[in-house]
Amino acid sequence: MAKLEKALNQIFYLTEEQIYITTPDDANRNKYLHFGRESQPPFSMYLASENGKAYLVHEYEVSAPINFIVMVPTFLCTSLESKDADKYGWKHLNSIRNLLNIYKPAGRTFSINLYDYE
Repeated sequence: MAKLEKALNQIFYLTEEQIYITTPDDANRNKYLHFGRESQPPFSMYLASENGKAYLVHEYEVSAPINFIVMVPTFLCTSLESKDADKYGWKHLNSIRNLLNIYKPAGRTFSINLYDYE
């Protein structure tokens, strides 16, 4: 992923690696049901209304798990919600998405998060 980070920073002439990539915590990844004979550690399941940590959903209710997160400073993009709310009209965001869609590893999914750069 280092080359992908480098390419993302180069398109905006950033020298301090302000755009960087992280991976989600294992705690936030999907858990799967297993047969008892598979000797997997157990975890508790809850109804969605019980506000537990894990609940059963249908496979069509969730999107693909996120494999990596691209952290983008707010001086390049100010909103992921709407083009009108972004100071730059998603010009920079679209450049980042286009580069990621071309150069990310096949079968990998990503998310873009904004952070305040100091």
